[in-house]
Amino acid sequence: MIPVMSPGLDTVMVIRLATMESWRSALGAVLGICTTMALWGLAAALGLSALLAASPKALLVVKWVGALYLAWLGIKLVLHPRSTMGLQGDATAAGRTMPKAHGGFMASYVVGFVTNLLNPQVGLFIMMFLPQFIPSGAPVTLATLALTAVLVFNAGWWNVLLIGASVPLVRMLTRPAFVRCFDRLMGALFLFFAVKLSLS
Repeated sequence: MIPVMSPGLDTVMVIRLATMESWRSALGAVLGICTTMALWGLAAALGLSALLAASPKALLVVKWVGALYLAWLGIKLVLHPRSTMGLQGDATAAGRTMPKAHGGFMASYVVGFVTNLLNPQVGLFIMMFLPQFIPSGAPVTLATLALTAVLVFNAGWWNVLLIGASVPLVRMLTRPAFVRCFDRLMGALFLFFAVKLSLS
């Protein structure tokens, strides 16, 4: 449970979406995160994560693609922060608004899914962490799948709890200057995680 609750990229993503977009967007990201965790668990049960760990070149490619994706997300937030909250985005001087595709449940699901999928540290963590709790003599595949289900469940309810704690802050975050500052801060954190992943 402690690894799930430890602050990290997922925490930053969920809190930002819950406060800057909507609880639906944050929930979409949570489901994307949990989907990827389930896939990594399935890969671990089938031995695919071990294969990835044993192939330095494949691991390096996944790591750098993930780092570049996080950097892209971070740069967008730093260079193009919004001044208002909501799915519609900011009104420009010409009276136009950013398209709804900028946010929403499915868009956030994709971001949560892709972010975790391109983070090999998640897969390697599941591969190294879960086997420690498999009882001696138990079927490894079934035990790994069962432990993955527990991990996904804990990640799900913990992130939903984060959403519930973050949503009440929305009313406090109405000033344009604060929204821009918050977006840039989140962008900087994404860039930090991109550098951290690339150097790991």
